[in-house]
Amino acid sequence: MDKLLENAINSIEIGIEDFKLSLQDERRIISCARNIFSGILLLFKYKLSQFSPDLIVSRVGVKPTLNNGKFEWTIKVPEHGNTVDYQEIKDRLKALQIDLNWTGLDDLRTYRNEIEHYHSTISLQSLQEKIAKTFELVRYFIIHELKMQPEEIFKKQIWDILVCIHTDYETEKQKSIDELKQLDFYHEEIFNTISNHSCTDCGYDLITVQVHSKENHSADCASYLCKSCLKTWNYDDLIEECLGKKYKLERWDYGRYGAEPPVVDCPECGGQYDCIEKFCYNCDSEIQEICLDCGNSISASELEYAGFCGSCFYLIEKLSDE
Repeated sequence: MDKLLENAINSIEIGIEDFKLSLQDERRIISCARNIFSGILLLFKYKLSQFSPDLIVSRVGVKPTLNNGKFEWTIKVPEHGNTVDYQEIKDRLKALQIDLNWTGLDDLRTYRNEIEHYHSTISLQSLQEKIAKTFELVRYFIIHELKMQPEEIFKKQIWDILVCIHTDYETEKQKSIDELKQLDFYHEEIFNTISNHSCTDCGYDLITVQVHSKENHSADCASYLCKSCLKTWNYDDLIEECLGKKYKLERWDYGRYGAEPPVVDCPECGGQYDCIEKFCYNCDSEIQEICLDCGNSISASELEYAGFCGSCFYLIEKLSDE
């Protein structure tokens, strides 16, 4: 086995062993996340090295290309240099027409950074979730890009644990989704937002229904539970947390650069109105977004003016005062 591939497999296997040990010693969580993430990056570097050993050397702004099925690399390689980082790996694989779903690995990378640098209180269940979400990526990459079978390159015991982690998570995830589907939501995107939300206290993404009335299945009358840390929310608190996380960058731009707010008070019910998806989380009213007077679009910050843009509302107020 190639040394780079061997190092990749060893790193992932050690990470899984750390996961087992973290059941008794939570300090192992850090090394588990670190080793699995590093091992997956080594898998990608091994693939790049199959095209050319030069591809694992870091060079900002340089991308490999395939021309008529032949790999082209014309930039001189420095005698000394670091190996490619995460973003460079992404860029080079994409340039080589290797398209992957990076979502799970992005989450694992964020998780690793948080527990290494910010002393996160993220739970062991959250770590299990992150491993489960990278399983399909690892399996797909080994089979379709490396043309190998994972069962043949991993120790059987380790691969069985990986499969079990993935299966257990998917089973629990489906249970949570089925429980949420019993509720009636004002809009389908509300269900999507809640079912994809990760608890801000522990990082786990299995949010389920704690209590709801047998007679009333309205989502805004239910209470909700994190299956890991057992944090509970009423509907309004959960939606506020979901939107705070979902539109974190947009709210930053709003506060720092004066951009339009992503969420405002609904002019009909006072609830949370999503200005990007164009619906309210607390009612099913259709909000007027074209000015009734001039016909121009109404910005998010002007929705409170009851169907008028800011300029027309100002003129109407001024005329009424005269």
